[in-house]
Amino acid sequence: MLKQIGKKGKGKAGYPNKQYINILDGMKSDENRTLEILFFIVFLIALAAFTKFGVIDKIAQMSAAEAAYNDMQRQITELKEQNADYEEVKKDYSHYGMGYLDDSEILLVDREDVLDLLDKYVLKNADIKTLNVTDNTVTLTVEKTRLNAISSIVKELEADPDVAFVTVNVAGTDRDVNTGSGNKQVTATMYIELVPNGGEQ
Repeated sequence: MLKQIGKKGKGKAGYPNKQYINILDGMKSDENRTLEILFFIVFLIALAAFTKFGVIDKIAQMSAAEAAYNDMQRQITELKEQNADYEEVKKDYSHYGMGYLDDSEILLVDREDVLDLLDKYVLKNADIKTLNVTDNTVTLTVEKTRLNAISSIVKELEADPDVAFVTVNVAGTDRDVNTGSGNKQVTATMYIELVPNGGEQ
């Protein structure tokens, strides 16, 4: 009996196998979940920003623009209604407001219109040396101006409905800028006859 027990004691004891807990795997899982949560939060923030600036703000801008347009249309409609009789009033004003002028004065072109005409066609191409306005005739002198520039001025003036005709006298040639005759600089006098106020050519 003792021998059997002794033999049994010499045998290997049946201890359970050792189990390992991988702490690193658990930490990695926690990190992955944390990253997923962070990415999701970033996505939500980006989505909210896009919705705010890309959609809501655009809709607000469109609504504001539409409201401004409607308000402008309303103002225009009101102005049209208020000025429905403007042409008739203007005609009466022209009839009675110029009673102090004689017939020749009524036909004179407004001097501001004359200056606008010169600014539009002459001054952009030449410098005016002298200027005189008598009745509806404008006399001006330009110096050191190229012939092709003078031709361009005359062409544009004659195309204007407020100008009856234009004549030009070339006093002399100062010098040649290039070999071409159109580039010669000259002194020229222009006579611009204007269409009378309220008249026709």
